[in-house]
Amino acid sequence: MARVASQRSAEANLRRLAQLQEYERVVAPFAGVITARNVDPGALVGTAGGVSEALPAGGGGVPGSLFTIAQTDTLSVYVTVPEDYAAAVAIGKPALITVPALPGDTLRGRVVRTAGSLDATARTLLTEVRVANPTGVFLAGMYADVQLALGAGDAPLSVPATALVIRDGRRKS
Repeated sequence: MARVASQRSAEANLRRLAQLQEYERVVAPFAGVITARNVDPGALVGTAGGVSEALPAGGGGVPGSLFTIAQTDTLSVYVTVPEDYAAAVAIGKPALITVPALPGDTLRGRVVRTAGSLDATARTLLTEVRVANPTGVFLAGMYADVQLALGAGDAPLSVPATALVIRDGRRKS
């Protein structure tokens, strides 16, 4: 009986070790380029991504993240749209992206999502424009200018001159 229990315990320990060994390989959720490595080889990484020793200065990653990965074949450009234009932003609308560091190069993209509400402090709508970057010339983190095609908008209100009444030198409608 003791021999069977010992064998089952050893088999359970083997399964546990095999399961732990699967954590040796880190797989990203998308194809990209590692732009920052926030842990050193041999560092003990905890369950929440924390390490057993201090991260190197200037690691640049989110606390607890092992790596920072950038996907450069398709870029997400985030732009804040002022409240006056927010109602005209719609999914699928075209956008033109230029980067001051690369004069003459432009990319075309489309609005893929918005925050759905205005930022209470800035009164702006966070909008994501997705852009194909086949040449890879545009790098993640570059500053960009975005032109959104928001349409012509409403024509200004015009009132015929005959609708105005002038009294005491002041116009009243």
